[in-house]
This record gives sequence, C-alpha cells and structure tokens, in this order.
Amino acid sequence: MKDRIKFIMNEKKMSQQDFAVALNISPASLSSIYNGRTNPTNNHVNAIHKAFPEININWLMFGEEDIYNVSEITDENNSFPSSTSQINLLDNQDDVSSIENQTKSGEHVFSKLQVNHLLAIEQERFEKEKKDMLKKIDSKTRRIVEIRIFFDDGTFETYSS
Repeated sequence: MKDRIKFIMNEKKMSQQDFAVALNISPASLSSIYNGRTNPTNNHVNAIHKAFPEININWLMFGEEDIYNVSEITDENNSFPSSTSQINLLDNQDDVSSIENQTKSGEHVFSKLQVNHLLAIEQERFEKEKKDMLKKIDSKTRRIVEIRIFFDDGTFETYSS
C-alpha cells in the first residue's frame, strides 16, 4: 500500500510535507510509512479518501480495480453524480461563444447528445461485464483465496491461501 500512497503523492505533484498537510497527518507519520517502519492504518486510508475522494479505496488498500472511482450513471432517471456540478449541458452545439467562455473557465462542456451517447456506451459496457462475471461465477467452483481482518486500532492483516 505504501507504493500506492507514494503514487498518489507523485500523481498530485505534492511534496511529502504538502501531502501530509493535505491528509491532516504529521509528516513524521507519513515518513515512517515510506521508510517501512509502520504500516498504513485505516485512519491513513480515511484521510486519503477525505482529501482525495476520487481515489478508489479498493485500489488504495488492495491494488484492485482502477485508481479512480468510476461514477455510477443511470439512464433511467437521468441522475448524475455530484461531480457533474462542473459539467454544463448544452441543448445544441451552435453556441460557440458559450463553449469558449466555459472552456476557458475550466468547465467541461457536453451536448445532451454526447452525454446520451456516453451513457449508452457505459450501459453496454456494464451489461457485458455483468454477463462475463456471471459466466465466471457459474462456470467454476469458488474457493476462499484471501481473508482480510480489520482491527479496532486501525490496522489490518491479510491471509492468503
């Protein structure tokens, strides 16, 4: 996990001191993790999640899935994740001055057609992954390969077969 924490710090282009301040932990605590003297605790994971909510917890703790959370978007009720507060939808793409002004301010601009297209692609990908996963589950006998135990002091242990 310490390598993934270092990766986040480098990805965010932060010094060890700045990273510790962002996490609201002492630089000495972060240094002891980097030097291998201590292992990261649940408190460290929670601090990273609080400072960088886009980081996927499963990736951070176990190296599983992608580094960033994938937003769950449903086409049924056209609900969008809270991060869409920075995304503007345009009824048409002809309002060039509006697009230029919003792009300069750092906002993402998509037409409703583009969003619907992205939603359809994401829905197809999700359905395919769901079918593939069901096939894998149905096709072979499952066995326990790893057990994770979390302790009240914020540490955890992993047992693998």
